Amino acid sequence: MKRLSDNALLGLLQVLMLPIILLNTVGGLVGGIWLLLNGNALLVLVGLGFLLFETWVLSIFLMPGLGLAVLGAKLIEKNHRYTGYLLMALNWVYSVIFILLASYYIFDIVLQNWQKGSIIPVLLLAYTLVAGPWTYMASNEPETPGYSASLTAVFFIDIGVIGTMIMLYRGGSLASSFMPMRISMLLLLIVQIAVMFTLSKRERKNVAAWESLL
Repeated sequence: MKRLSDNALLGLLQVLMLPIILLNTVGGLVGGIWLLLNGNALLVLVGLGFLLFETWVLSIFLMPGLGLAVLGAKLIEKNHRYTGYLLMALNWVYSVIFILLASYYIFDIVLQNWQKGSIIPVLLLAYTLVAGPWTYMASNEPETPGYSASLTAVFFIDIGVIGTMIMLYRGGSLASSFMPMRISMLLLLIVQIAVMFTLSKRERKNVAAWESLL
């Protein structure tokens, strides 16, 4: 029953992600062509530069957090649970802070290089540059049954980016418009840490049940 509920949650996330993935795929192309027609060739070149190197750069900066997660998992295996959970939680804290900083930087660069015309294609391009690499990295991870931390992270990132786009479209500054992204990342942090403890608690119960049969 628990495995069924995990798969149902994963399936729900995948369904909710479909329109977001479509926007991620089509938005950058439409935005880029629109920007070229509006005479914003420099911004398109900046976007292409990000697309070429962004995923690689983001992966490098995520490595310290992944190191914390790996060390935490090993400590949990050796029954140093509290220290292990703390390191794994710090991994998510690090990741969320880095996602916020990287997203703000990309939005800022895109807006600074916007010269003229409608802001809509600018926001479409920004969406692809901010959310695209995370979607790509999550799609390349091996599929596992049950809860997907990567898919959950991508979902919250995309919701935060869309919220920021709406605020920017309504004329807000980047600093104020970034509030939906901050809220979304805080929710992501809470969800990931809560799920981590829930799954670990479930695993301990399963181990105890097996030991009681020995």
